[in-house]
Amino acid sequence: MNASFYGITPYVAYQPIVMASAGLSCLPPTPQQQRQQAELLSAQAQYGAKYSLPSLNNAQSITEEDIWAPIRKQSAAHIMKHEADHIAAAGGYAGQASYQYGSHGEMIAGSVPIFIPPINLQDLENSAKAFQTIDKAALAPSHPSSQDLTVSLKARSLLGQTQVLMHQKKMHNNKNTNLLYP
Repeated sequence: MNASFYGITPYVAYQPIVMASAGLSCLPPTPQQQRQQAELLSAQAQYGAKYSLPSLNNAQSITEEDIWAPIRKQSAAHIMKHEADHIAAAGGYAGQASYQYGSHGEMIAGSVPIFIPPINLQDLENSAKAFQTIDKAALAPSHPSSQDLTVSLKARSLLGQTQVLMHQKKMHNNKNTNLLYP
């Protein structure tokens, strides 16, 4: 039975007319265009709609660089923001950001050296503040890396040790005070 008999015209019937009126080819895609479309869909699925990827129609040919260039550009911006978040939160404990580049010249990674001081037994309060700052700096980016989490754990460990020392010092001072003032 013909679908137009019920007043419904199949989309396929109008597709060649619409495509031809838009200046697009009505021919089925070539194997190369099918591969390009699959790469495009894979990139969109992997990196989401936030990346502006080129559109594909049967009349144009898209290179692999057309697909990956916007993703690389967005990725570089993300890496730079990630490292800037560390620097902004770390105060004087952060060094200068450095970046690593891939074989095509694309930015693939970044790092910011973080100075983690030893516990200062003469000034435990400032040591605790330093470790809190370093912890916040390590977790400042919206998506901390595994290295960021390692730095955070190190800072929290040192903070915990510092707090134990502060508690012991307080208890020792209280014990001595109690002996002097019964």
